[in-house]
Amino acid sequence: MPFSSGIVNDGLAIQVDIPTTIAHALVTVTTAGTRVQIATNNAKSITVKATVANTGIIYVGNSGVTSSNGFPLASGDTVSIDISNTNVVWVDSSVSGETCRWISNN
Repeated sequence: MPFSSGIVNDGLAIQVDIPTTIAHALVTVTTAGTRVQIATNNAKSITVKATVANTGIIYVGNSGVTSSNGFPLASGDTVSIDISNTNVVWVDSSVSGETCRWISNN
């Protein structure tokens, strides 16, 4: 992976990884209460955004995400998570047919 280096005040060089690729997609929760796994992609982080047209809540979490334990996103809300693979993120919805978009970098 490409990197850049810099000098900190004490004269030590540091290495900073610079992401070289991004992945992104639209996810649809066809049936409310039925969680959907985000596709597999190596990542440094992921940002999930509830689609602006949604009328319900998108819930973000792990493979056990539900409306009771997920991180809620109202229409247009986002959450960013540092993660090694996007496939550990799951989404659910309070309304059938709701969508969210995600983007990640690696």
